[in-house]
Amino acid sequence: MLLAVILGGAPLRALDTIETAKSGRQIQGTFQSATAEHVVFELDSDIAVTIPWKSIRSLKLAETIQVQSSGKQNGITLVSPEIDVGADDLLIRNSPEILPLASLVSISVGPAGASPKAGKTVVVVSATPKFNLAYGTQSVQTVSGSAALRVAENVTLETPQHQETVVTLDANNTLTEQAGSPSIRMHEYDGAFHHLVFLAGGFYGEAIAEGFHNSAFNLYLEQSYGGGVGKRFHNRRASLDVGGGMLYVAEHFIGSTGPKFAAARVSEELSITLKSLKAGPVVLAVADSYLPAIDQSKAWQVRGTVQLRIPFSKNFSFTSGFLDDYLENAPNARKNYSTTSAGINFSLSPK
Repeated sequence: MLLAVILGGAPLRALDTIETAKSGRQIQGTFQSATAEHVVFELDSDIAVTIPWKSIRSLKLAETIQVQSSGKQNGITLVSPEIDVGADDLLIRNSPEILPLASLVSISVGPAGASPKAGKTVVVVSATPKFNLAYGTQSVQTVSGSAALRVAENVTLETPQHQETVVTLDANNTLTEQAGSPSIRMHEYDGAFHHLVFLAGGFYGEAIAEGFHNSAFNLYLEQSYGGGVGKRFHNRRASLDVGGGMLYVAEHFIGSTGPKFAAARVSEELSITLKSLKAGPVVLAVADSYLPAIDQSKAWQVRGTVQLRIPFSKNFSFTSGFLDDYLENAPNARKNYSTTSAGINFSLSPK
C-alpha cells in the first residue's frame, strides 16, 4: 500500500476553473497570473501550464485579483470574478466592465499592493510498504518498502527562488527456499538526494548524492556525488525533464574494493496524463538514466522505472510499478536486477 500525504505551506484555497473554448471542458486548478497573451494555471499535479486566451471560453476565480492595464493607472481589484473571454476583450459577468486584451498588462492574485512574486511551497511525503509470499516447489518471501520526501518552493516562478529537494529511500529483502538447496537471501537498499535550482526558461542546476547496496550484484556500497544541468518541458498533459552532468563514483564490492572513477550521467523523466477521470488524472511516469565511466570501459550502469497511477476517488488510487537495474562491472554475479510492485495510494491535498 502506498501512503502519500501532501502538506502545503500556503493557506487552503478553493480551486479556480477554466472552461476551454473548443470543447467546453472544465479544467480545475490554481490561477497564478496572466498577461495580454496567456494565462498561467497550475494543475492538481503541481505543474504550471501556459494557456493562450484564444483557448479559453471563461475563467472563474476563487480569490481577489488585481488587474493592471494601460488604461487604468491604479489598476482594478476584482473579488472572485467570473470572466468571459471574447475575441479581443474580457467581460466581467454581472458588471459592465470590459477589459481590452490589447491594453492588459497583467493579472495577479491578491488586492492592490500585494506582491505578485508570492510563491507556493509544496511538501510531499510518501511511504510504501510491500509484502509478497509464494509457496510451491520453491517458496519466495519478500518484504520491502520505499519512502520519499519532496519539497518544492515557489513552484510557479522561473527564478532561483524556485527550488526543489527530493529525497528517496528504497529497501527490498527477498528469501528464496527450495527443498534440497540452500536458502538464498537477496537485499537491496537505495537512497538518493537531488536538489534543483531553477533558472529562466525551465532550465535548472542540480546537485546529486546517491548510495546503492545490492547483494544480487555483490555490491556492498556504491556512492555517487556530483551535479549537472537540466531542462523541464511541460504542457497540460505531460511533463518532461532532461538532464546531464558529472559524478564521482566509488564502488565497494563484497570481498573486494571496487574502482573509483569519474562518470557522466544522462537522465530523463516523463510524466503523461493518459486520461482525465472524474476522480483525477490517470498518470504514467517513466524515468531512466545512463551512467558511463569516463576512464573505464566496463564500468557503466543503466536504470529504468515505470509507474502507473489510476485514481479511485480524490483520496484513493491504484499504483503499480517496475524497476530494472543493469550493472556492467558486477563481479561474479548476475548483472541485471528487477522488481515489481503494486498498491493503494492515499493522499491528502491542501487545495
